Order: sequence, then structure tokens, then C-alpha cells
Amino acid sequence: MHPSWFQYVPPTLQAEAQRLIEISPFFTQLMRDATEAECQQLFQPHKQALLPEKSPTWLPTTDSINMNACMAHLRHIKQHAMRHIIWWELGIHGDIETSYHAITRIAEGILEQSIEMAKRLIQPRFGTLDQGSFCIIGLGKLGGEELNLGSDVDPLFLWQAEGSTQGGRTSVRANEYYNHLSR
Repeated sequence: MHPSWFQYVPPTLQAEAQRLIEISPFFTQLMRDATEAECQQLFQPHKQALLPEKSPTWLPTTDSINMNACMAHLRHIKQHAMRHIIWWELGIHGDIETSYHAITRIAEGILEQSIEMAKRLIQPRFGTLDQGSFCIIGLGKLGGEELNLGSDVDPLFLWQAEGSTQGGRTSVRANEYYNHLSR
């Protein structure tokens, strides 16, 4: 018995999809919530296969100010990307270097979205900081653009600012603002 998503796999790729079901329970779990459109986009032969990239198509934004909604949004982006990476690596045996770069691009995009979400989420409480600089430096495999599916992401947050926040319920100094932002 095949899972429901298997019906969207083209006949020419069903052997590869079946092998993935057998060797990767994680892939099967990721496919559980895939829509028909996501399945049709995913199951492509090598030359037409899509890999995650840092673009609005792969990294749609959300304007939510609800922590749970923001986290669900980021999880969906990650799961969508992981399905494509696993299909690329294990389904159609794509080049691993290409996979590393795709994973790195999606991780960078998720980090950028996380910071924007954090700004929105802490703004009602702490307000905003008028002047300041904030950047993320990727360490380890993130910095080397060699992330794989099992890698953790090691970000280093740097900031420079003076003064205090304005417009929130509580005004805090710049160092405390950036401490909250980077959590």
C-alpha cells in the first residue's frame, strides 16, 4: 500500500520514490502534509528538478505577529526545502555540492526571516531602535556553504548601537534590545 502522495509521482519516477519510502522514514514523514501541487513540483527528473534558493518562491514572507504562526511558517519553509533536497540527493542522485549550496541558501533565508519576525514580535513590548547595525555571520558549515541535512546552524550575531528603544511598553538600552532580538 502506497501513501496518498504516491499517486502524484510520474510512472517513470515511481521506482525511485518507492526506494525512498523504503530507506527514509523521515522523507515519508515530510511528505505527510505535502499538497498535490507540492508533490507535482517535487517529483521531477534530474534535469527539471527544483532545488531551494533564496527567493520569494522558496521563502515566502509572513506579516504575522503571533509567535506560533511565525514558527509554523518557518517549519513549513524548512520541510518544503528538505523534501526537495532529499529527493535530489537520494531519489535522483543529484550532485552533493549543489545540495550543500541549496541548503545554505535556504538556511540564510530562514535566518533573515527569523530576524524580521523577531523584530515584529518584540516591537510592542520594547519598541524599536532608531540607530544601530545588526548582522549575522555564519560560522562552520554555514559560513563555508557546506550545510547538509544533518548540519546545525552556527550563527554569530554582531551589533553596534547606542541609546534606548522607543515606542514600546518598556524602553530598554540597545544591548538589551539586541539580546532579545537574537533569542
